[in-house]
Amino acid sequence: MQDEWPTGVIAVTGGIGSGKSTVSDLLEEFGATVIRADELARHVVSPGSPGLAAIKSHFGEKVVNGDGSLNRAELAQIVFNDSRQREALESITHPAIQHLASEQFRSAKSNGARLIVYDVPLLFEKGLDLLDFQAIVVVTAPPAVCEARALLRDGMSAASFAKRNSTQIPLTEKVKRADFVIDNSGTIEDLRRAVRALFDKLI
Repeated sequence: MQDEWPTGVIAVTGGIGSGKSTVSDLLEEFGATVIRADELARHVVSPGSPGLAAIKSHFGEKVVNGDGSLNRAELAQIVFNDSRQREALESITHPAIQHLASEQFRSAKSNGARLIVYDVPLLFEKGLDLLDFQAIVVVTAPPAVCEARALLRDGMSAASFAKRNSTQIPLTEKVKRADFVIDNSGTIEDLRRAVRALFDKLI
């Protein structure tokens, strides 16, 4: 079942290490209501959820910890080495995430949100850009800067960064498909000014 996608939602996306989350945080600071796909993804596989039950049914007991939580390391080991298994996981989680996002958009709208932002890493990769967003914002930075940030922030190895990055649409292609582009190659003060200007345009 396709969830109704409310109008007036702004999508914010980018590449690994581009600073998408920082831009979303700044938009929230300026007054936007931000809904984060990563948080929804954690919610739909929380202990006792239908999503986790479906994952356990498909992948087996080994992907659930003794306390009933998802064993993310074990699941990652399976899906990152097998595209069919990754697709199986996504067929469980993505519809649930989209449904929850749609509910939260409607709730924010009914509560009078001035600006609703959806922080979503895989917007283009999962075809969500085809949904009825008011605008798509892509956050960009030079490849070397993105890699350095990812390695510092996540403790990721260069090999892991390259592998994860290769599964995403190139940032240059995302920029071509954006309504607005935020260049995050400068200082945090530069970024704050750019995001404030964007917020004022969108509001």
